[in-house]
Amino acid sequence: MTPILLLTLALLHLPEAGSQPYVVIVRGSGDACFAEVAGQKLTMDQLRTVAKPEARKGRKARIVSALKNTPYRCLGGVIYTLQTAGFEQVDFDQRDKRPE
Repeated sequence: MTPILLLTLALLHLPEAGSQPYVVIVRGSGDACFAEVAGQKLTMDQLRTVAKPEARKGRKARIVSALKNTPYRCLGGVIYTLQTAGFEQVDFDQRDKRPE
């Protein structure tokens, strides 16, 4: 293959530049936590449904917690749900300002 053709094929597989992460907020108490996207309270099944069309190649999801000490049960459930929706990378960025 010619170098130009190889370069063109490589560029077609690059993730979208500047793609914003899909942000999910975890709220509630440790025993009754829930996900929130764009101000809408969601169950894990609802989260999977709304997240699936947002999971594009190269786009990552970011979890932000509104809980002081986020239980792993909450984080694990959201991470698993986002991965089954198609996100290959899910971040939990504690440097983000906690939502109010």
